Amino acid sequence: MPNKVLSSALAYPIVGGGASAGGLEAFKKLFKHMPKDPGMAFVLLTHLAPEHTSILPQLIQKSTDLKVHVITENINV
Repeated sequence: MPNKVLSSALAYPIVGGGASAGGLEAFKKLFKHMPKDPGMAFVLLTHLAPEHTSILPQLIQKSTDLKVHVITENINV
């Protein structure tokens, strides 16, 4: 059975991206040139040791006017 594609006003594209330690600069460049309303959400995943607290949201926020949120549980896009 083929995958069902949503085609309604409720469908909202979500773009995922992942990176390791060197990915911060690429993320910053991407969001620096992003329009104010790109019509999609972005989910960024990075490699981080569990004993460290990430400051990625604060660093990305400096490069964009988009709202940056940390995803924990039960967040609506």
